[in-house]
Amino acid sequence: MTSIKIWLVAAFFCAATAVSANTKLLSLGDSRVAGEENRYHHTWRYPLWAGLNAAGCAVDFIGPLEGPDYPNINGIEFDDDHASFGGFTTIDVLETLEIALESGAPDLVILSIGGNDLLEGEPVDDILFRLAQIIDLIRDENSDVTIFLEQIPPGIPSVMRGGQQARFEAFNTGVADVASVKDTSRSRVIAIDMQPGWDGNTMLSDDVHYTLKGASFVAANYEKAIVNELGNC
Repeated sequence: MTSIKIWLVAAFFCAATAVSANTKLLSLGDSRVAGEENRYHHTWRYPLWAGLNAAGCAVDFIGPLEGPDYPNINGIEFDDDHASFGGFTTIDVLETLEIALESGAPDLVILSIGGNDLLEGEPVDDILFRLAQIIDLIRDENSDVTIFLEQIPPGIPSVMRGGQQARFEAFNTGVADVASVKDTSRSRVIAIDMQPGWDGNTMLSDDVHYTLKGASFVAANYEKAIVNELGNC
């Protein structure tokens, strides 16, 4: 059993009594969020779910989609609801957001999107503008929502050639700017930087998708931010 799997199992055995699952979390994004059914590349939602339970935060993952399947831990089934799809861009999220929100107004949103826009050559300013639009539309459903914006980790070096590295860096800087502008005391918007500690050699299973180690790294960053925001887990 790998050290990561041992951690996932131990998380449930050592968890404190969790608060009731009344905090709704919507995961919006692309294939990095969705994961893959055969788990050749992994979603961070699985280790995040495990970590939040270990912290005593029984968060209800919501969304119109389910999967992929992961093993139960200590008899508890992975809460695999989400609203993410392979190939999605910020345009796709805008066009499908009404459907994503049909499962209920979320209290927390993880918005991990923009990588496909960048790879398709979309102007960075246009991507950031659409991120701001998505935030506004989510707030129409819940004016007290907390939104975590991901400053996305890069792909392998061959993907980051031809100016892509500079575009990714400009996008991530812009994500922090969007968060700063949109953040309020009532509805937090928090940028989550995935760059420090990132190791593409061990955290990517292909050009851009996560190994379990990569997914667990991303999950740990989200878990820290969510626990800090909820405060009473």
